[in-house]
Amino acid sequence: MAEDAIKMLAEEGRINQAARLRKDVAESFEQQYEFEVAADEYIKAAALFDMEESTSFANQCNVKAADLMVMLKDVNFENVISLYEKVVTEYLKKDILKGSAKTLVVKV
Repeated sequence: MAEDAIKMLAEEGRINQAARLRKDVAESFEQQYEFEVAADEYIKAAALFDMEESTSFANQCNVKAADLMVMLKDVNFENVISLYEKVVTEYLKKDILKGSAKTLVVKV
């Protein structure tokens, strides 16, 4: 049902609302301890936020996805590192976020 709403919002050009709904879906799966599905949903939300150039929200979703992926039984560390690197690259573009970049580098 949420998937239909997300698709409809995206088709209507309401990408930001679709991204927020996708993030809500991810949070719901996370609360149900469905970490793999939640991580996938966060990645999809990040992609939608990127389309709207909402970099801050996209970064939040990518970090959350990477954090959840680490908890999976079959962790693909290359994907986790790739997500963290993507966010660090964005953080380094702004002086105010360079401290946050250091924090993520330490995580990796």
